[in-house]
Amino acid sequence: MTNRVIAYYVDDNGCFVCNSHVKGNRGYCKFKRDGKYQQIHRYIYELKHGKLGSDMSVHHTCENKMCINIEHLVAIPILEHHSLHSSRGWKLTDEDRKEIWECKSLTCRQLGLLYGVTNQQISNIRRKEIGKETG
Repeated sequence: MTNRVIAYYVDDNGCFVCNSHVKGNRGYCKFKRDGKYQQIHRYIYELKHGKLGSDMSVHHTCENKMCINIEHLVAIPILEHHSLHSSRGWKLTDEDRKEIWECKSLTCRQLGLLYGVTNQQISNIRRKEIGKETG
């Protein structure tokens, strides 16, 4: 467990925006616990509701990845979480994947922002590790 205090400020949407810890490459604030990095929003959710299984994800109802307001966090199955985001237009087409794979002038972060997906998804596409079924 870290001894560092988790600090935040409250934005206009009622989000508790974490400003005490570094953001990971997927945009979530994280800290090191038991020798492994953990997302702070999941840690806070589990403090209140108990440990989640590996098949569960913590979803931000506010869509703010840096929010740690327990009222904005809900546990849902990982597959449902993926489907939820895919239904919002975040799914990539084969043409999108081809453009991402061929684009060498932008960083993974820039492409992620452009296509509305994570840096890791862009990195995976560039390495051709993601098939048609994910986006």
